[in-house]
Amino acid sequence: MTQDGGSDPRRPFLCALPALKPCTPGPLGAILPTMTLSRSLSGRRTTFFAALILAGIGRTETANATGFLPGANTAFSSRWTEGDRGEAIPYLVDTDALPAGITTNQALVAVSNAFEAWAAVTSLRFAFESIESFGQSAGKIKTDDGRIRIQMHDLYGYLTGQLGHGGRMYRFMPTILPDGGMGGVVETNRFDLNVAGFAVLNHEHADMSDPLTLEEVLCHEIGHALSLGHSSEDPDESDVDRREAIMYYRAHRDGRGATLNDWDIRTAQLAYPTNNTPPYGYPRYMHILTSQDPPPVPGPYVNQIVLSMYQAQNRALAAEEIAASNSNGLFSLDGLLLSYTPRLPWGDSEWELGGTNSWDWFIWRACDGVHKSAPYFVRVMSFGYDGERDGMPDSWASAYGVSGDPDGDADGDGVSNFMEWVLGSNPTNAHSVFRIETATDSSLAWQAKPYEAYEILFATNAAGPFARRGNPILPVHPVATAAVDMATSPRGFYRIRKIP
Repeated sequence: MTQDGGSDPRRPFLCALPALKPCTPGPLGAILPTMTLSRSLSGRRTTFFAALILAGIGRTETANATGFLPGANTAFSSRWTEGDRGEAIPYLVDTDALPAGITTNQALVAVSNAFEAWAAVTSLRFAFESIESFGQSAGKIKTDDGRIRIQMHDLYGYLTGQLGHGGRMYRFMPTILPDGGMGGVVETNRFDLNVAGFAVLNHEHADMSDPLTLEEVLCHEIGHALSLGHSSEDPDESDVDRREAIMYYRAHRDGRGATLNDWDIRTAQLAYPTNNTPPYGYPRYMHILTSQDPPPVPGPYVNQIVLSMYQAQNRALAAEEIAASNSNGLFSLDGLLLSYTPRLPWGDSEWELGGTNSWDWFIWRACDGVHKSAPYFVRVMSFGYDGERDGMPDSWASAYGVSGDPDGDADGDGVSNFMEWVLGSNPTNAHSVFRIETATDSSLAWQAKPYEAYEILFATNAAGPFARRGNPILPVHPVATAAVDMATSPRGFYRIRKIP
């Protein structure tokens, strides 16, 4: 953090962002939301019930009313949100040991078939990343890196007789969303957010040497990594639909392989519906201008952003406020426009982008009338004193010699001094400008402002109309890149749009 003096160098109050552990309150003793990381496990036994471990408490693995493993509250579960964005969940495979007679290629095919079974009936997609030695049991790796780890063995003694064990790590926010919703709301079902998953297999069990039984067990344990619970734990289950489900607590060992039945499909689609996915958005960051009374009026590019949201379908979307800290200023949401008015003429104050601190935060989610997205944060990262009231921080404008001249173009690159501030470029260097730097058949690169949001637009005619391609890009470096396909797509034109 840096502290520079403006003409009124007051210091704003610290407002810590909710983290994976309880946050330390700021100087005012404000109660801040916490975001907790928890782990739940589930197991596949040939004869015995499995155990679900939730935040260090053992529970039987009976699924909740919707057929899912309970989350932070037994009434709801957790889900992956990558499918909402059309993105794949990456997975790693540890093949340090394999069941007798199973080759590495057979193991990878079995894993792929198991993932594909779930992908075929849900909005989820999966992508093989690499073979990797985990160095410990996958069931004991506590992470939030968004990957599913498949361990084809139990060299570390994690299992206690089961054919396999699967589970997931998930996040929840007990103070802000006590009833769930970190992973969105699908119709009336609330979910927390899955951030990692795993499956550990018993490579020494004789049944696992059968490639189709191996596939069946993999498919079941991956179901647990997706948060599905057992269809039944009754050894005398009379309901054929539950007994024949891949998620039944016993392996069938009948040559079915990675085959889902109606119960599996219906249950999975409660969290991962096909052609009816929840909307999504992205985190945003604000850099606020301050001045002596009256404070700057929020407007385009000044103390105001547009909450951009997306969906695979074309429903009308709206933004819903969940919570706001309002410690050093006041947020105001009008449709999709989020404005911020500082309480006092704070002096120049800045937090490091990418960290967990901010001067204020606002939590929102997108709604389409049927579903709700996961929550997203807007964070106030800096205050810049603007005594000149020219829309630029005095310290920045003075450093470049453009004070009081927001409409000028000091370097003659066609971009005003004010817009150079907005875009994060140098107003005295014509080569420092928002433009596409390189373009190949597979990628675009452009000068960018780190942690801002950009959209890729494409048209077959230079006059348009231009339409968005892919998801927005939030670069962490001054040069942003995006994957494109110029080799096989129609001849056309690309534009980069900075989201206001």
